[in-house]
Amino acid sequence: MDYTTITLSLKTKKALEKLKGERTWDEFLLEMAAEYRKARAERVREYIRKYAVTEEEEAAILSGIEEDRELWK
Repeated sequence: MDYTTITLSLKTKKALEKLKGERTWDEFLLEMAAEYRKARAERVREYIRKYAVTEEEEAAILSGIEEDRELWK
């Protein structure tokens, strides 16, 4: 596996370390990314339910989500 470094402020790192707990950084960040994707998808579903969108608009919104999923693979 290849590794990289992410530069961030000490304040941010300390805040993230508290949330990370005993997990590895890989486990923690992948979990955060998955939670973000789920929350974003739920917001889109709520939007679609709340506003009457056409099938074409719904397809465009959902294809954007699918593109995001591909980026995270």
